[in-house]
Amino acid sequence: MSGRFLASLLAAAALLGPVLSARAAASPPTPAGTLVRLNDFGSDDIAYFSIPNKEPLGGIVLIHDAWGMNTVVSLLADRLATAGYIVVAPDLFNGQTTVDPVRAADFRRDLSTESAQKTISSSIRFLRESPRFRATHISIVGWGMGSALALEATAADPGIEGVAVVGGPLPFDEKTLGRIDAPVLAAFDSIDPNLAPDDRQRFADFMGREKKDFEIHDLPAGALLNAGVFPAPAWKWLLDFLKRAAATPRPTGVHEILEKINPFQPDTEKTEPAKAADSNP
Repeated sequence: MSGRFLASLLAAAALLGPVLSARAAASPPTPAGTLVRLNDFGSDDIAYFSIPNKEPLGGIVLIHDAWGMNTVVSLLADRLATAGYIVVAPDLFNGQTTVDPVRAADFRRDLSTESAQKTISSSIRFLRESPRFRATHISIVGWGMGSALALEATAADPGIEGVAVVGGPLPFDEKTLGRIDAPVLAAFDSIDPNLAPDDRQRFADFMGREKKDFEIHDLPAGALLNAGVFPAPAWKWLLDFLKRAAATPRPTGVHEILEKINPFQPDTEKTEPAKAADSNP
């Protein structure tokens, strides 16, 4: 187990503990979405699935932190769905969740990057290929542990239209970052224990040097940890970014490639708005 990673989780837990306890005592809202299986899209895993009650703006793959695919994640997915997005949040820990930083570190240590990327890829395929819930514009959102996974998934898929990461850890990998052509949003908390002191600057320097389309925002100190997920400033940045990413032209040929790998999309459906349904896809 990484000593730095465990130390960062212990520090996070010290700040998050009272917040999570207060939320539990206050009986948080019940998630409005449902669980779906990704069997038809290349994975045996499940994902939390939430849809808007209006024509969708696009699709989002939401990647959770080391605490697991918990109620906080489900409620965040619902919030994004309310904002107009079809959201798939894959469960990378097979149903396991925790508020114990030691167990969270164990979850992260035992997670196979290859397995996680397979599940994330299946979630992307779900949004592209589902006959009932196809999303035209797809972005990835990750925070904490999910930040690096989100960047890796975007680097591997030229059809992703935007990637947003909030918090760390953020392993600096020039090879991965160099393959990202989609717009990138990063929001960092200056006292996030998951980030090394120079992570933010190294990230900004590389993205600028490579002329990448990126934006970096600094959260108020402690805002990310104390809010648990997305503090108010980051929420506005995220929604503005997702709209901008969907409007950014993709490289020539990407649309054609995606149409070819989507056997479920009939020509007549291209002019019809996506519709929500009350059953599994």
